[in-house]
Amino acid sequence: MIDEAGLTKFIAKDGKEAMKETLKQLEGEHSHPDPLMMCNNALWSRGLEAFGFEVMGDVCPVCHANEHVPDLESGEKTGEFWMRTLVPHVRKMFEDRGLLNQN
Repeated sequence: MIDEAGLTKFIAKDGKEAMKETLKQLEGEHSHPDPLMMCNNALWSRGLEAFGFEVMGDVCPVCHANEHVPDLESGEKTGEFWMRTLVPHVRKMFEDRGLLNQN
């Protein structure tokens, strides 16, 4: 989904770089946004909001939603809906910051 949205080039090369950028964000320093981390954090936030501490530990919030929430009227699983609708929002954030037009 991130690749299809044209955001792959913004993903940190590894976990060490992702953590470095996350720490910069937490310290209020300039950092490079990472769409994969943005999506990950948003999905965990949504999972915690919906299920509380049930999703802590070795649980995937998307999988948990798919297993414990009835499918949408369209038949789509809730967790899949979360992911499908999240990436366009992240892409819009990159567009609004003018990042997609830079080389």
